[in-house]
Amino acid sequence: MALPPLPSLPLSLPAAALALAALAAFLLVLICVIAHVTAKTMPHEDAECRKGSAPNLHDPATRELSVVVPSYNEENRLPLMMDEALDYLEKRQKQDPSFTYEVIVVNDGSKDQTAKVAKEYCKKYGSDKVRVISLEKNRGKGGAVRTGVFSSRGKTILMADADGATKFADIEKVEEGLKNLQPWPEGMAISCGSRAHLEKDSIAKRSYFRTLLMYGFHFLVWFLCVKEIRDTQCGFKLLTRQAALQTFSNLHIERWAFDVELLYIAQRLKIPIAEVAVNWTEIEGSKLVPFWSWLQMGRDLLFIRLRYMTGAWKLEAKKCIHLQTCLPTSFFCLSGFIASLAESEAKSSEMTNCNSFSVTVQTTQLLSTVSAVLHSPTCCTRLQILFPPVFLLRISILNYKHAGN
Repeated sequence: MALPPLPSLPLSLPAAALALAALAAFLLVLICVIAHVTAKTMPHEDAECRKGSAPNLHDPATRELSVVVPSYNEENRLPLMMDEALDYLEKRQKQDPSFTYEVIVVNDGSKDQTAKVAKEYCKKYGSDKVRVISLEKNRGKGGAVRTGVFSSRGKTILMADADGATKFADIEKVEEGLKNLQPWPEGMAISCGSRAHLEKDSIAKRSYFRTLLMYGFHFLVWFLCVKEIRDTQCGFKLLTRQAALQTFSNLHIERWAFDVELLYIAQRLKIPIAEVAVNWTEIEGSKLVPFWSWLQMGRDLLFIRLRYMTGAWKLEAKKCIHLQTCLPTSFFCLSGFIASLAESEAKSSEMTNCNSFSVTVQTTQLLSTVSAVLHSPTCCTRLQILFPPVFLLRISILNYKHAGN
């Protein structure tokens, strides 16, 4: 008995492949459009940083180190981390009195007593060493870190998790990693703590499902955003002040994937990055929900790449006043000029041949220009142009004084 013929396929294999490719292209375009349309532009400065005389990342550094601790419902885990960190920092300051620091606890809309616990450390160590910034609404870890960074006063800024999973003394390791990157281009460098060396041990303790999620996330990070850093999610990162200004001013992601965007921005801006192994212990009470948080991070990774690729997000280089490098020399030049000016004015009666040169008028105009330039965002560039004429003017005054004698 003959078998009935098989029903013919509506499409040949080449046509089906072409249809699938067209569908995939359509979905990709649709996702790109959604990513572009839903992109939000972050403000360059947080509202908390604009209030009066509050510290601002754009200001010159007045501390050696700022430690930013994002905290959400951390009343139980925060004390252990703060005790360890402040004990280390106090001992370091006793050994080196020139070392200054501040710890900034950012209460990210907590519903427990996190703010109260943090303020107890303000009372114990003083508000100059420990500050608490409370956000009315929960913004996510990235938003909390961003707020703390923009309020920091340190030459270097350390991000540290409130759970104390990383031994705080390992800051010396990331500091060494930062030093090894010198010379820093434009004063920018980042040193990341890493748990990559612990990966084999952690796999043995995880379920197959969580291990699969971990490898999937690492692949997406590598494929879409960051190529050279094995552990982007360790919350122990040290940045120079200029690197923090450039990266956090461009940061958009406020949830768990903000670390990836931070390093993506750094690589796009050619900021050197070191990855340093640190001691790490898993602490109970993590706010990360394994499946949904990783799913959200995967979506954020895709949108990071697409939004920068489509131009919805653009990188902008921020101008930083290099006061600590240019002003000491500049003030030395200015003080020398003013000293000679005062001396020449005191002996103005002895100065001759000055009919064509009015010292008072010229110097008053110059001092006004200097004052305006010192308050200008581009003072470094302008001072380099301005001070050669200052030297010439000083020499002119001395020549006139000599001629008068």
